[in-house]
Amino acid sequence: MMKTSKKVKLDDVAISTKNASIRAYSPPKTSSFSTPVSTNKISKTQDGRRKISFSAESLLIAAIQDGDMEDLARVLHAQAHNLNINQTNHIGLTPLHHSVLGNNLDAVKILLCSGADVNAQDENGFTPLHTASACGFIQTVSLLLLFGADIFQQTKEAELPIDVCKDTNVIRLLSQEMYTQIHKELYFSAWIGRKIHESWHVLVNLLVDVWHYLKKSYSQYSSDYRTKKD
Repeated sequence: MMKTSKKVKLDDVAISTKNASIRAYSPPKTSSFSTPVSTNKISKTQDGRRKISFSAESLLIAAIQDGDMEDLARVLHAQAHNLNINQTNHIGLTPLHHSVLGNNLDAVKILLCSGADVNAQDENGFTPLHTASACGFIQTVSLLLLFGADIFQQTKEAELPIDVCKDTNVIRLLSQEMYTQIHKELYFSAWIGRKIHESWHVLVNLLVDVWHYLKKSYSQYSSDYRTKKD
């Protein structure tokens, strides 16, 4: 009887410990990447044990989540021909999105230099610039702009990066960049218009000169012809 009672108590302790562990667990605040199982290969070794070979995308994701920049660089170099650097998860986030969410500036630099799409959009239309702006990561915002992030890209709710931003310093940076780009576009348009106008005047003057030359040549030819005839 004593052994049975002791076993029951041990089982109760194990169950209560398991429940406590489940209650203590909380899912991560940022969305993790989900790589399709089909991309991972399952094979057997000589002794019959199952062995899983992870895809290049899975290795890339793991390196980003661990914050291991050496491993990230190694995966990008070793798996360059097998890797889709813009692989998305179930909500459309790319590795660049995830690096921005983790405020990992080094990972963002490495991915951008490796050809990551700076204007990739998730299922809601958020680009990495939208994400960095919403989080208030000014250094990441500056880096994304430096690599050509579209500051006028809109989400599915027609929101610009500045519309989702709350940090005053980031708003100031985005405003200045928007002003600069608009000014360049207007200046370029005005320059093109001026060049077209100048070219048109040159063409018109050239046609007038050609007309006068032809008219003068015709008059001279007519005069010489009449002289010879007479």
